[in-house]
Amino acid sequence: TASEERSARVLWTRLRQADPWDALRQDAASLLRLGSNVTLARGYLQLSSSSRLVPHAAAIVARAAKLERHAPGILLAVDRDGILELVEPHLDEVLQRFDQIEPHLPFVLDHVDVLAPHVGVILKHFDALLLYVDQPKDDLASLVQYLPIFAPLFDTLGPNIALAQPHIKALAPHLSTIAPHAARFAPYCAVSANADVLLWYFGWVLRLPLLRHLLLSLPAMPRIAAFLARRLPRRPVRGRTADYECDWEACEDFFRETQRGRRGRGLAFA
Repeated sequence: TASEERSARVLWTRLRQADPWDALRQDAASLLRLGSNVTLARGYLQLSSSSRLVPHAAAIVARAAKLERHAPGILLAVDRDGILELVEPHLDEVLQRFDQIEPHLPFVLDHVDVLAPHVGVILKHFDALLLYVDQPKDDLASLVQYLPIFAPLFDTLGPNIALAQPHIKALAPHLSTIAPHAARFAPYCAVSANADVLLWYFGWVLRLPLLRHLLLSLPAMPRIAAFLARRLPRRPVRGRTADYECDWEACEDFFRETQRGRRGRGLAFA
């Protein structure tokens, strides 16, 4: 099956990246220790959807040495209604990326109820989202609560996810206000790349419910915001780093090409 083929690729990649005999020795030793833990083994076998793990056996074997110390926590996380069913279709990709995921696995397991329904789109935009994890856990936990709002928009937001990251502390108090309008602003990457500047000058508008609703609903507001983002003085906001700038113009070129394709299929941005 397709799942078994993906699982085998994870194992093959693991064997190519390390000394294959040493890797197999470590993984086999971990599997033996896990199997000898009767309580833990029984817990996994008694999962209501344990049979769904069988096609992923090769990938699980490939990561057994790293999974071993997390096995009890993983069991507690997936032993809830629906969690395994949500994660299982993406399990091979999770295990393929496990070296990057493992340092953050305790946080992931603590918030699995919020993360699991969106695991597919998270993996699709994993590299951009990984930029957000190097911040205090309390701040990260606060951001995770907005995931159900923003995850359906990730494909639309595209490069804006990475561009907004340096400004997330300034954006965080306004995420619930911005969310309903985010898709309209997505083609204008200058807004995300200069969100700190726009909020420094106009953040007060977002604190006034009637005014923010009026302005954010204007059809021309994304273009106006992009114009201002390019021209407002940055030095009062960024100080000596005011002249540092990423190449967000390339991101806008990407959106123009994407939008042309969408127009051809009747899916253009509103």
